[in-house]
Amino acid sequence: MRYFFMAWLLVSTSVASALPIADITCQEERSVFVDPKTLRGLEQSSRTIYRFKAGKMYISDKNTKEYFYNRVFEIEPLRYTSGHKVIQFEDTTPNITVILVHTYIDEVRITRAICSK
Repeated sequence: MRYFFMAWLLVSTSVASALPIADITCQEERSVFVDPKTLRGLEQSSRTIYRFKAGKMYISDKNTKEYFYNRVFEIEPLRYTSGHKVIQFEDTTPNITVILVHTYIDEVRITRAICSK
């Protein structure tokens, strides 16, 4: 009986499976590049396109053909991770905005993008 109770407890308190990211396309508006050693930043306009499809992220821009970046995993509601990126959706209205934070040892990039389904 004790083993049954322990098994029931594990199953009943387990975390629900994460929801997959919606199929959506996002276009950067601007990015801030930060040097993690000096904390100096540089803001740039950018037109990179992030496409999410079937739980995967694809990236392209005017100089780069679309390529598969990585799988996308939900961390918590409206927050996902993919490779070196954290994707934070600000809302789910028709004009969906997203903040992407990309970290490398020599650069941190913070991007704001507008998305559409």
